[in-house]
Amino acid sequence: MFDRPLLAVKAQKTYELIVALRKFPHTHSVYPFGEFLHYTDRRKSFSNDEINSYLSAQNVKEVEMKLIEPNIEDCFMSLMESHNNG
Repeated sequence: MFDRPLLAVKAQKTYELIVALRKFPHTHSVYPFGEFLHYTDRRKSFSNDEINSYLSAQNVKEVEMKLIEPNIEDCFMSLMESHNNG
């Protein structure tokens, strides 16, 4: 059901992070989940370094990101998104 790599991302300032990630040209989705944002990319494979470099250029500081397994909420959000776009 969930066909994309999923990153949990956080930074010093969450609002700046979400704005920057939503402007990133390869962003598929960005949703807040607790202290992290859950990010998916339009591409099937990508580099964390590329995203980190982009965020650094946007002056987003103290970025932490890790690849995670999607949970039930991630699957639900993906399903709703595909339903609304399809």
